[in-house]
Amino acid sequence: MFFIIFLGTVVCCQSSVAYGNKIGNQKNSCTKKTEKTVVESTTEIIESKKNTKDMIPTAEKTNLTNDSKADGDKDLISKEIADNQAETPTNPFNKNSSEKKDIQPLANKTMPVDKAAQAIKNNVETTKKNNQREITVTNAITKEMTGKYFCFKTYYPDSFSIVIDKKELSYEKERKVTIENNRLPIEYIYNFANGYRKGIRQVDFEIPETVTQCTLKFSWEQDSYILIDNARFMSVKDIE
Repeated sequence: MFFIIFLGTVVCCQSSVAYGNKIGNQKNSCTKKTEKTVVESTTEIIESKKNTKDMIPTAEKTNLTNDSKADGDKDLISKEIADNQAETPTNPFNKNSSEKKDIQPLANKTMPVDKAAQAIKNNVETTKKNNQREITVTNAITKEMTGKYFCFKTYYPDSFSIVIDKKELSYEKERKVTIENNRLPIEYIYNFANGYRKGIRQVDFEIPETVTQCTLKFSWEQDSYILIDNARFMSVKDIE
């Protein structure tokens, strides 16, 4: 009887030990699986961070490459500007210029044909701009034209003269005169009775473009006194 009880106790103990070992193995298995899962998760997280970290430097490298390229372009442009400034000839008229060049007077140089032609052209254009041209003026004023009728008698001046451009134009004489803007001023000087009646008057005429020659006549009865058939009377005024 005792042996049977002992045997039953031993069997129960072995069963308990086997069940405990089984539970322990299951716990170890679960622990290993849990550890494996944790390790795998941790590995994935580390790889994910690594990939993210690898991507960020790529973008930064791209920006750095672009910045480096831009800096390189700036350096290249600065170098080209410096080269161009170095190649630019020094201005001899610049007071700050370190290089001084001898400037020969224009009179000591022979003017090229094209420049001479240009100078002539400019002179012609200036003349046209000022509307200057030459006409021929003839003095056809006779003594009879200068006589003045007074108290049933004709009196003639002791002296009578025509002045154009401060030069006297004698009777039956002609002279080339330069007029500007088609305007021809003429002065006549008269003297009656030894200075009892004398004076100087200026008469202005407008000469048409087509007119190249004028003939002067005189009459005390006309407002202009001096007469020009192919010109237009403009004004008259007393100088003395």
